[in-house]
Amino acid sequence: MRQLHAGTRAIFAQKGVGPDRFLRIEGVADREPYVPKNRFDPRNRRMSITLGWARD
Repeated sequence: MRQLHAGTRAIFAQKGVGPDRFLRIEGVADREPYVPKNRFDPRNRRMSITLGWARD
């Protein structure tokens, strides 16, 4: 899972999102499956990404 998070952070970094913005990156398929009757359905492979904002 750490490689997935590192890849996600790298993609966001290419778009200008700094590493200090990430509050949480987590997989949700095990808790909130999109297709509950088939846990192996590709649509269940998704993540939740929470970014923080700071006022200057």
